[in-house]
Amino acid sequence: MPAFIVVSLSGNQLYVSADPGLANGFTAQTRIMPPGAVDNSQIVDAKVFANILAEAIVALVGPNAKNSTLHFLVEPQDVYVRFISTRKDSGDVSSQIEAEVAAKLEGVNVADLYYSCQKIAPFVFQFVGIKKNAVSAYLEVGSSLGIPVAAVTPWVLLLPKYVNKGAPCVFLARRLDNQIVALSELNGVYFSEAYTEDKSVEELQTLVQKLSVYERSKPIQNVYTLDYEQFSLSSSYVVAELFADEKFAKWPQHKLHVLYESVMAADPNGALFGTQLNLLNLLPVPVGSQKQSSLVYVGATLGVVLSVGALVGGIMMLKNSGRSALEKVQQPQQVLSEATHEATESTQTTQSQQLPELKRDDIRLRVENGAGVAGVAAKSRDELLALGYQVVSIGNAAENRSDTLVRMKADKRVYRDLLFSDLKDKHDVVIEDTLAADAEYDVLVVIGAK
Repeated sequence: MPAFIVVSLSGNQLYVSADPGLANGFTAQTRIMPPGAVDNSQIVDAKVFANILAEAIVALVGPNAKNSTLHFLVEPQDVYVRFISTRKDSGDVSSQIEAEVAAKLEGVNVADLYYSCQKIAPFVFQFVGIKKNAVSAYLEVGSSLGIPVAAVTPWVLLLPKYVNKGAPCVFLARRLDNQIVALSELNGVYFSEAYTEDKSVEELQTLVQKLSVYERSKPIQNVYTLDYEQFSLSSSYVVAELFADEKFAKWPQHKLHVLYESVMAADPNGALFGTQLNLLNLLPVPVGSQKQSSLVYVGATLGVVLSVGALVGGIMMLKNSGRSALEKVQQPQQVLSEATHEATESTQTTQSQQLPELKRDDIRLRVENGAGVAGVAAKSRDELLALGYQVVSIGNAAENRSDTLVRMKADKRVYRDLLFSDLKDKHDVVIEDTLAADAEYDVLVVIGAK
């Protein structure tokens, strides 16, 4: 099994780990980045960064380096996570989302972000955004190494997945001199921030009450801590230390890497790679409606990143010329050079080849009426049946909407272009790949009013 390389950066400390696919299992290294290569946990010089990372990768993986994939863990200062709430009786959902995002990200230029909103509960959306320059730096590092980037993941979004509780809770973490505060509910994160000065108990309570999606009669009581040697709250809080078990104790500097691999190990089918947890899915791709708001589905324009690469099989591949940083470190050079040449040819062939023909009758659809007009679901069912799709059921949506939602299982993402093409002439289409893997159908189509 090919190794995947997990990379994180805290201050000028580079943390690298590798697993699975290695005979000795999880293994890790730490490197100090030189001045000018990084600044405040952000990559400044991607080429210098890649050269040092290449040394660590070769030391960890050896001959398997050419088959690796890169997985970057992102620090909170590069990511914006919020819950966005809407009201059924307040008009267009997209307009409500835009207004609330602007209010909750005051002082942030959303044009500098890749972002999207994903519905996680009635009238509640998870907003996730990342600075474009951060994504560009990660992809440039992958290009310099000649290794594809498979995931870019904010580690704060992993915390509720690891705890696996939908109940409200607070996460407090130490990273260098910063206090990281993350507020979680519905198994998602609705706020995270890095503070240079610690928040008091009263300030945390006020923050929770201010930011919570739902009104509360009492503050959140469950608190989880990470790297707090001495920490106490009033008796009204239940405080638990994260990562207290042996597997984390063995790698104290790489706890977040062990966290990442623990969450991914619980997802053997890789469904999480197709969600907002992997920020590569926020990159604009030409499959969304040009009419809709990019706050709901990013697809209005192609970014600079995609002008030099392509998303192939869920992994970001960049065009690269010359020898990679990894080749210059790895021995013997001739063998890796030949392998890199073969991989480059394979990537170019994959990009140039046409996708295999998709058969509409191979996927099962459920159609719901989200327009609030009688007969819409039945009419749409007949139209989809005429195109050759299997429609296994119809019904009414839990709430009305203006656009048309196409929500599919992660393993059916290959059909999104086909479905968009079949629906775009009559509807404003929003495409998601967050349908539960155990659903009785492959795609949910909620027909909106437009």
